[in-house]
Amino acid sequence: MSDPVAQERIALSSTTSGENRVDLPTDFQTPISLSFLTNVGNSARTLAVIAADQIDATGFTPVGVPERYALFADWLELYPSPNSAYSLQFRYGSFATTLTLSADAPSISTAWRFPIVLKAESYLHGWLNEPDRALQANDTFLRHVSALDTDRANRQIDVRARVIYDDGTRRRGRIKKDFDRC
Repeated sequence: MSDPVAQERIALSSTTSGENRVDLPTDFQTPISLSFLTNVGNSARTLAVIAADQIDATGFTPVGVPERYALFADWLELYPSPNSAYSLQFRYGSFATTLTLSADAPSISTAWRFPIVLKAESYLHGWLNEPDRALQANDTFLRHVSALDTDRANRQIDVRARVIYDDGTRRRGRIKKDFDRC
């Protein structure tokens, strides 16, 4: 039911020189990307994922600019170990929030909250041994969900393409593709 993009999160952290271990967020489910800000033009540099046994096989962790990281149970290790303090940006897929109080809100986009209620109603009628009402609630759920745009589709609506020629005008000539965010 839930779109993994709807549960995408960003966590910010910083490193200290020589310390290669960074704790993962408590709601971490799957990695999307890890990058750090460089001092050159505030650009971001994306790190590659490697297997933990590749780090272990080296026998030691050199110090330098991090290029890769390995995931462990509830932390990640940078390789090589940072030679300076860096600001890390970790994008990840998160677990849905456990709803224990009536005031809790799920950690997914607002458009998906009503379908949660509809699906719960379907399960409730099934549990109460009311198959006709369960099917009716499930049908309502499916109709509602099929009419929703995913968060990924909503993000793509904001992207448009326009043609700009090499000389920077819209006159005929060699075409250069340019994508803008609205």
